[in-house]
Amino acid sequence: MKPAKVKCYGDAAALTVEESVNSGNSLTINLELARIIDGTGPTNHYDWANKVIFQLSSSDLYMFAGLLLGYIPSFRIEKKGEKWIEFERQRRGSDGKGYGSLYIKGCAKGGKLCTLPAPPGKVAELSQLVLGRIEKRTECSPELLIASIKGGCALLT
Repeated sequence: MKPAKVKCYGDAAALTVEESVNSGNSLTINLELARIIDGTGPTNHYDWANKVIFQLSSSDLYMFAGLLLGYIPSFRIEKKGEKWIEFERQRRGSDGKGYGSLYIKGCAKGGKLCTLPAPPGKVAELSQLVLGRIEKRTECSPELLIASIKGGCALLT
């Protein structure tokens, strides 16, 4: 059976969020960020051969879940060198039009900036994937899971 994954596409970059297992055999999530290489045709083409991969630590996994659930406004992961990815919750415009999104930006190979928005529907899909992964990892009830994430994130605000 293939691991579950969610893909988000933008005009400048794409993000894949996928179930994985770390070197300690714990269930986690991988984030894969790729820049666009050709956006001139009817479909965009992304540089998946030179993607940047982030495997979330246990702490990162819980904080990412907290961001997706709206308990913290932003979350950044930095790895060795110039490798980083940042997520920021954005509300709809002050004019009340449009909708909010999860704004994603990160540094791709070669120091190139990648940016893309994830609309509310994608944020819901990401939340289900991440919470499902944590639930399998911890074998605790959904209520306890949500409460523990909320409590951990409260320490950051």
